[in-house]
Amino acid sequence: MNNKIAIAALLVVMSCSSGQIMQIDNDFPVVCNLDDYEIIDIPDFIDDLKTNGKYIVYRLSSKLSDKDQLACLIDTRNNFKQYFIGFGRGPGETTNILDLSFYDEKTVLACVDPETIMLFDTDSLIGGRTAPVFTYRLANGQYAFPNIVKISDSVLYCGKNMEDVDNSTNWCIEDIASGKIRCFGEYPDNDMTRAIPAHDYSRQTAYQTPIALSPNKKHAVAYFFYTLGFDILDVEKARVSSSHVYSPLGVEVRYNDVLKANFVSKDPGALRGFLEAAVTERYIYLLASLKKFEDDNYASGREVYRYFWDGTPDRHFHLNLPTCSIAVSSDDKTLYAIKNGVNHDSLVKYVIE
Repeated sequence: MNNKIAIAALLVVMSCSSGQIMQIDNDFPVVCNLDDYEIIDIPDFIDDLKTNGKYIVYRLSSKLSDKDQLACLIDTRNNFKQYFIGFGRGPGETTNILDLSFYDEKTVLACVDPETIMLFDTDSLIGGRTAPVFTYRLANGQYAFPNIVKISDSVLYCGKNMEDVDNSTNWCIEDIASGKIRCFGEYPDNDMTRAIPAHDYSRQTAYQTPIALSPNKKHAVAYFFYTLGFDILDVEKARVSSSHVYSPLGVEVRYNDVLKANFVSKDPGALRGFLEAAVTERYIYLLASLKKFEDDNYASGREVYRYFWDGTPDRHFHLNLPTCSIAVSSDDKTLYAIKNGVNHDSLVKYVIE
């Protein structure tokens, strides 16, 4: 298809409706209001957080932080804090953290620019030794949209199969030792997908999915940015186990004649995708704003939807405060959220079980 014809097809307005919000709420007939909470003061401005119960790790806001480090680990037993990952381009440094997570109970995984993961031992961090114990950068000039997670001797990310001229798949598993890549997960077979150019990274941008890996490394949840939906991935079999989509893809793609390139942007009238995922051995937790991109504060929300790993809806939690990020303890008893403040941010601690 000609680029300009494809772009024209994509400019059809795809605004969300109250029906799409009702659809997800119909999956969760009972709402649990979380009104009781504890505030934990944090002397930082932070963008997102993760926890495994014993530790909390968070990314400092690049716009508001005055520290030289970009991340912080907190020992929840004594509130000891250790800052790490310096700003720069040297070993163990970066100019931007894309995602933080716990690879296992004693290891923090940082996905950073450019297309790199770094592993940090929590005991070493608490002891003041802040250098990464492992670093890997994607092979063969690959790009991730947006983050990378480690699965034993491989990494998983939303990316492009360079050998597929049809650009028909969304996820890549890359072997760390050899750099060989297996791709899986075909895009939806519809007019919207077919209208997105296949020769570049437009499809990867439009269908970009942050990925959260289950603690046992067997499954992952990939939640979409430009549509309220998610896929559950069977990592061992490299396939999509189930797909759950509540709204149309909300993108606009335009071709720039001067730069000779396509640019993907959000459709202001479309529904923002899930904001964040938190995962435990039993559940997937997804934070939603249920707002359009054109709405104020569309990047924060109060609604948390909990699913079993087979995709079955379980519980809908309503937070009494809006947040941009959540984390859940490994025993599913505690949910943390970020509360933005004027002089610094705080953590809100809810008891959910």
